[in-house]
Amino acid sequence: MPLDYEEAVAELRAEEKRLSEELRQVRLAIPAMVALRNRNRATAPVPVADPSRKRDSAPSDPGSMAIREYLKGVEIAVTVREIYDALKARGWASEAVRPGTVLSSTLRQLAQAGEVEKVGDGWRLKSFQRTLSPTIFSTNASQRPS
Repeated sequence: MPLDYEEAVAELRAEEKRLSEELRQVRLAIPAMVALRNRNRATAPVPVADPSRKRDSAPSDPGSMAIREYLKGVEIAVTVREIYDALKARGWASEAVRPGTVLSSTLRQLAQAGEVEKVGDGWRLKSFQRTLSPTIFSTNASQRPS
């Protein structure tokens, strides 16, 4: 029996639509599930900026550390809003009136320190930090190109 290509394409498109809707629902459910998991954890406000820190050094406050930790598990660039939603779902809190603005500023500071990079509308850890560990992949003199 010959294959009806039009029917096969229509079935594939219907399946793609169904899967896209399922994926959308899963993506919407993840932050809620993380929030439920963290419901019993303490959610004391975490400061995002340390005024005593020098401008030329990488931020080391809890907010910056939370951003770094989140971005370690992310393979693609994510927007400030996605970072904020993920951190909030993990129990992170800020006393700032506009926490998204504070996150943007912290991300810019991390970029100036060479830890993150802006890609389009999103942010991610610098590629070399995600892929190679200098302690594991160090090059000694015999491995360097001549």
